Amino acid sequence: MTTPEATYRSPVGPTRPTPYVSSGRTPIVGLAAGLGAGTLVALVLSVLYAYGTLYIPIVQVEFLLTVAFGAAVGASTTGVMHRFHVRSRAVVVGTSLVLGTLAWAVSWLPWLYATMQRYGSGAGAIDVLDPTFVGVAIAQIYEHGTWGIGSSATSNVSGAMLGAVWVCEAATIIGFSTGVSLSMTKGRVFCETCESWCTVSGDLARWDLDHGETLRSSIVERGELSILSSTPAAVMIDRWLALKLGFCEQCGETNVLAIDSMTRKVDGKGNVTITDRPFVPYHCISKGEMRTLRQTFRR
Repeated sequence: MTTPEATYRSPVGPTRPTPYVSSGRTPIVGLAAGLGAGTLVALVLSVLYAYGTLYIPIVQVEFLLTVAFGAAVGASTTGVMHRFHVRSRAVVVGTSLVLGTLAWAVSWLPWLYATMQRYGSGAGAIDVLDPTFVGVAIAQIYEHGTWGIGSSATSNVSGAMLGAVWVCEAATIIGFSTGVSLSMTKGRVFCETCESWCTVSGDLARWDLDHGETLRSSIVERGELSILSSTPAAVMIDRWLALKLGFCEQCGETNVLAIDSMTRKVDGKGNVTITDRPFVPYHCISKGEMRTLRQTFRR
C-alpha cells in the first residue's frame, strides 16, 4: 500500500510528472506557537501603535505605523508557524487574519486610555477593561472627535467621516496581516521525507509567452523536460514565462518544477514592479532530472 508520504516524493523515473500536493499537516504545537507569537506581538505593538498614532500628528507617519502594525503581526505569526512545520496555507493565513483582527481590537484599549489621560478625563487602566465604559467612550469620541485636519482646524473630525477613518484603519491592519501571510506562504514546498522546507529558486530561465502551450503540454502531458533547454530564450522584457525549481537540500527526495507567468511594469517615477502568477503549477520530477536542470540553468 502506498504511504501518504509517497504522494509528495518525486516519482522515480516518470514518463509523466505528477502534480505536487502539500500534505496540509498542521502540528498542534505549531498552531499553538503561532497563536502565542502573534498574540504577544499584537499585545506589545498595540500599545506602541496606540501612543504613536495619538502623539504623532502626521498622517503619513500614522499610515506607516498602521501598515507596520498589521504586517508585523502577520509576519511573526507566519514565520513561527513555518518554523514549526505547519504546512497548511489556509491554517497559517487564517490564523494571521484572526490575529490581525485581534490586534486591531486590542489596540483600542491603550488608545482609549492614552486619549482619556491626554484630555484629563480621569479614567484609569481598569476602566478601559470595562466593556460598558469602552462602548460609551467610543460613542462620545465618535460624536465629538479628538483631532482635526490641518493646523488651523476649527473643529474635530467626527461622525461618519471619523467612522470611515476607523474602518480604513481596521482594513489596513487586518489586510496587511493577512496579505503578508499570503505572500510568505506563496510557492512554498515541504519535504515530507526529512520534514524540512525545500529551497525554491525562481526566474531561472525565461521564455516568450508564445511558447507557453508547447512548454505546458510537453512537460505536463509527456514529461519531456528537454524542451526547457531547447526552447529559445525570451526577447520580451515586459512579459515572459519563468522557470521555478524547488528541491530538498537535505535528502534530495523532493523535487518540483513550475513555470510562472511574469509581468514587469514601470510607473511614472521609474519604479519597477514584477508580478507573477502560476502558469504550470508545481509538478514532481526525479532527483536526476532536478540535477540536470540545476546544472543547465545555474545562476
